[in-house]
Amino acid sequence: MSWIPTCSSCHADRDLRKATVVESPSVRTLWRARPGLPSARPHQTPNPFRRRDPFSPSGADAVEPPFDMDVCVKKTAHRAAFRAETRSAEAGDLHLTVPRRGRDLGTRMAQSGIDQPHVERTFESVSSESVWRCPKDGSALFARQGHLICRGAHQFPVVNGIPRFVPARTYADHFGEQWKRYRRTQLDSYTGFPISRDRLHRCIGDRLWKTLAGRDVLECGCGAGRFTEVLLDEGARVTSIDLSEAVDANAENFPPGLLHRVAQADILALPFAAQQFDIVACIGVIQHTPSPEQTIEHLYRQVRPGGWLIIDHYTYEVGWYTKTAPLFRPVLKRLPTSVSIRFTERLVDLMLPLHKRVAGSHFRSVVFRLSPVLTHYRTHPALNDDLQRQWALLDTHDSLTDYFKHFRTRGQVRRVLERLGLEEIWCEYGGNGVEARGRRPANAARCD
Repeated sequence: MSWIPTCSSCHADRDLRKATVVESPSVRTLWRARPGLPSARPHQTPNPFRRRDPFSPSGADAVEPPFDMDVCVKKTAHRAAFRAETRSAEAGDLHLTVPRRGRDLGTRMAQSGIDQPHVERTFESVSSESVWRCPKDGSALFARQGHLICRGAHQFPVVNGIPRFVPARTYADHFGEQWKRYRRTQLDSYTGFPISRDRLHRCIGDRLWKTLAGRDVLECGCGAGRFTEVLLDEGARVTSIDLSEAVDANAENFPPGLLHRVAQADILALPFAAQQFDIVACIGVIQHTPSPEQTIEHLYRQVRPGGWLIIDHYTYEVGWYTKTAPLFRPVLKRLPTSVSIRFTERLVDLMLPLHKRVAGSHFRSVVFRLSPVLTHYRTHPALNDDLQRQWALLDTHDSLTDYFKHFRTRGQVRRVLERLGLEEIWCEYGGNGVEARGRRPANAARCD
């Protein structure tokens, strides 16, 4: 009795002895004809435990097409990526990169001119089971016809390649429009100065900064990506989320790919399993949420044992209560976004020349209290006039239209971190108020 060799890629029972030898990235030589080789397989019977092919629309029982060498090569690549994603899902691992074997395979396929739709891990190609969890019941999500759907029948649309886990309208709508309008304003690559880098470096600290490369970072309240840019430049694997449509600006500035993914989500209902990130960073955001303490608690749930939580928060300042800005804010934050943006633009164009004129004089404090416009002539004097106007437009609109604005002292922030059980807490006044970081104990129990 003779036997027929089987293709290891597509499991097709085909006679490959006469197949042309092809140098491919996944199968160097499918078969070499040798004299005296048997021609049939003994006791050839169907295997009832054979796993269905996830890349075939009808599984393992589908009718096999005529043998094609390129199909075998592609299926091998697809299956390698699928196994890697399945292992990640079972281990709860949120690493965004394909294992080295998969990357090497993808590189060789690209060099050979072969398509690799399941090797380049973008939102369309990555397995949703290994990335997202339903924020309502925590179950795995599956991609179906432009939506992510869980077994509990909850579904979330994927718009412009970005999963949307929040309603169409939220209290952060003003933020979304402003970041889409000024999406490049605060990027270091646009200003030419390391303003965002220096701020993030200070919050993260020197020791942790040196180890950013290869770490899984959750960036909450990403905006248009001023800190996304810095993290990606340092080699981190970044997951950027925002409650508003600022995620569209973020994805436009830094398209999702091997090291970056984006989602529109609420910090209080994040679409991830617990304790999945080495670093959770939330800069310039917590003071704008309904409850800062609750927000910090939910952020901490995402930190792995031994990982770090990086935050900042507004603090109390006499200058805020002596300015005219609190008179404008209750009205502007309730207006349609298009109206509030037009109003702040006119306000900035009216008051900015005066701010520039008194920037170095004693009259600055008087103008500062009378004008609701925020300027950076003293904090960032190196910015040219055009950038000064853009920053004034962005920050003035931000400060006059935020729906929530909370203040906390350094002691209050530290006590929250201590109550949660963080170690190596650093908490100081700086930046926009209080900056803090802390580490989850390495032996901390897993929270679900």
